[in-house]
Order: sequence, then C-alpha cells, then structure tokens
Amino acid sequence: MFKEYEKIYLQKDARRLDYAIYSNEKVVGKVQETNNPSKKIGHGLIVLLSLLVSRYKRHFIESLEFEVLDKNGNRLGIIEKGIGFHKDLILYAETGKHIATIKSSIELNSPTLTAIDPEGNNLIKAKGSFGATDFSVINSGTDKETSTIKKRSLVYKTVKETLFNNDVYHIENSNPKEEVTLALIGMAVALDMYFHNK
Repeated sequence: MFKEYEKIYLQKDARRLDYAIYSNEKVVGKVQETNNPSKKIGHGLIVLLSLLVSRYKRHFIESLEFEVLDKNGNRLGIIEKGIGFHKDLILYAETGKHIATIKSSIELNSPTLTAIDPEGNNLIKAKGSFGATDFSVINSGTDKETSTIKKRSLVYKTVKETLFNNDVYHIENSNPKEEVTLALIGMAVALDMYFHNK
C-alpha cells in the first residue's frame, strides 16, 4: 500500500469529497467517494438535511463510502461511514476483510481518534489538542508515538492558489503494517469530516 512512504499527505479536492495522496511531491494515490447504489433512496434528502443543519459548516449525516486507490487506480481499501452524526468509520482491505474501526471523541480540549481492530483491541490512538490540528499517534501495544497527523497550509506559486487550495493533512508513519497505514488515512478523513469541514 503506502507503507513504503514515511511521509504522505492528503489534500481534499475543492469541489468534491475526494482526496489526493502525495509523497515526495508526487501523487501516489487517492481517496474517492464511490457511487454506492445503496445511497440512492432518500440519500438526496439526507444530504439536504445535513446542509440545512448549519449554514457555516456541513455536518455529514448521510452514509458515505470511499475507495483508497494507488496511483494506478487499483483499489487498496474501503472506508465506510454509516448514517448519523460522527459515526465510526469502518475500514476494509481490498478483499472486503474488516481491518479496523475508527472511533472519534469530539472533545474541545482533547479530541481523540482510536483505531480498533476486529477483535476489539486498540490498534493506534491519535490524541489532539485544542483546534484539532496536531495529533500524536500512539501505538497501543507499546504506548510509544509512531506517527503524527498535522493539518497545515501549503505555500503555492501564486497568492490565489495559496488562498483557495485546501490545507493538507501531513502524516508521518514509521509503522510498516498496512492496516496501520490505512487507519492513519482513515483518521485524516475523519479529521476533515468531523473537525475541519466547511
């Protein structure tokens, strides 16, 4: 997957709920919303409701499904969210095997995201601070920091690009396990949807 990259970052598309995955200034993959047929019935009404809940920030009430793809468009995993506010994200391998569940704790002073494996054991835990821009990711087995997730702006060649392009989620990863890398990507998507989406 992306385990060979020690540093990756996700940047959301300005028009859609899709993300490009970069490493060494090159696109190495993407996270894109699928056209899941199960969303057709009543999906439009739920999306409208999510937009009406607040004028300033969109709340994702509807169910969502994303594919995690490599640079050649091969599916590496799936991220699913059920209907409701701040629902858990379920992560699956490309084969459909359940890998982990991302649980969010939306506390103002200390937001946390926890990846739990199918047996119910904590895999990794991301602890943030006020503003939810910097997260320290702890390996639950060793209690040591193995990664960080940070939301930052990039500086572009023009002022217009700098003002209008979305911030990126920088992920540093020293863990070679594919399920941990997918969990980190899922955590960045959860951060964007639940903490930073406008």
